[in-house]
Amino acid sequence: MRRNACILALLWVTAAAEDCGVPVDRINDDYCDSPDGCDEPNTSACSTVAAARRFECPDEGSGTTLIPASRIGDGVCDCCDGSDEVSGCEDDCEARRSQAREKEEAERAAEAAGVAARKDMACAAKRGREVARRQLAASERDLDGMQAKIDAAREKRDAARAEADELRDAAAAKEMYK
Repeated sequence: MRRNACILALLWVTAAAEDCGVPVDRINDDYCDSPDGCDEPNTSACSTVAAARRFECPDEGSGTTLIPASRIGDGVCDCCDGSDEVSGCEDDCEARRSQAREKEEAERAAEAAGVAARKDMACAAKRGREVARRQLAASERDLDGMQAKIDAAREKRDAARAEADELRDAAAAKEMYK
C-alpha cells in the first residue's frame, strides 16, 4: 500500500512535468528548461522558481505538511509515511503525532501553570497592599501622637522660658532697688 502511494506520488510529479511542454528527455535532467520550473519536479534545479509546486504529506499531528516537488524521490524521507520516496521509509506518522500531542499537552500545562502563578502573584500583591495600608495608617497615628508630644513639649518649653524670663526680670528689679 505504501509503495503504491510512493509510485502515485512520482506519477503525480511526472504527469505534471509532461504537461509542461518540454521534451521528455529534458525532464528531470537537473537543468531548469522552462520558466515556471515544471520540467524539474524531482530535482532542485528549479527549486526557487517552482516554490509554489508542493506535494502534500499526510497529517503529522500539526496539520498537513507541504513539501516542494523537488524533494520527491530525492532519497530523503520528508513525509512521515515515506510517500515522497519510491523506496519508502519507516512509517513514523504515529510517533510524530504522539510527539505533537505531547508538545501540545506540555504547552497547555505550562500555560495553566503560568495562569495559576499569575493568580497567586496577584493575590500576594493584594495582600501586600493591605499590609502596607495598615502600616501606613499605624505610622500616621504614631506621627500624630508624636506631634502631640512635640506640641506639649514646646508649650512646656515656652512656659519654662516665660517663667525664667519673669524670674530674671524680678531678680533684676530687686537688684535695681537695693
